[in-house]
Amino acid sequence: MYMTVIFSIAIMVYSIWLMFQASEYYRTGDTGNFYFALIAGIIGLFLAGSSITRLRRSVSYVSSLMKQVSTVVVCDKCGFKVVRAFKVGDYVNKPEEKCKQCGENMYVSSIYAEEPKKKG
Repeated sequence: MYMTVIFSIAIMVYSIWLMFQASEYYRTGDTGNFYFALIAGIIGLFLAGSSITRLRRSVSYVSSLMKQVSTVVVCDKCGFKVVRAFKVGDYVNKPEEKCKQCGENMYVSSIYAEEPKKKG
């Protein structure tokens, strides 16, 4: 991903330099090089902009597919239940902290992923 951005920026900078050179060629009357530099600069700007736009769309699409993973911690004695964000190292039946209601040990009863809530 980073290489695409760096490459696109490099192409954009080179295209801008080509367009500047095209204006120099026009001023000196070198029409052959003027048209080549102008067209190559325009094409380069278009391709770099298109590449960055496509990359931005794919990043936003991938982030929209990300799911939120939750862990359910339950007390065996009183049934008190806590739903919290998943932590690395969580597994089903993992012993957890003491219950806030009855003081007995709690354990991880389930881990699940859910779609992120839609904004709007």
